[in-house]
Amino acid sequence: MMVWEEILDYLDENGLAENTIVIYTSDQGFYLGEHGWFDKRFMYEESLRTPILMRYPKEIPAGTKMMKWFKT
Repeated sequence: MMVWEEILDYLDENGLAENTIVIYTSDQGFYLGEHGWFDKRFMYEESLRTPILMRYPKEIPAGTKMMKWFKT
């Protein structure tokens, strides 16, 4: 079981999920060779997109896509 699964299970089991905001995001990482680069200082699409997942059952229904928050 992954750590995030344990956290979500704990919140569910202890009745805390409805009033707890969980946000998971990440760094964009490195190009790892894309475009011939091995860093992320250049403005290619891969370095601009950052994943973000949110869980807040009290206000955000499961499966909601909130692209209006972000420019696409």
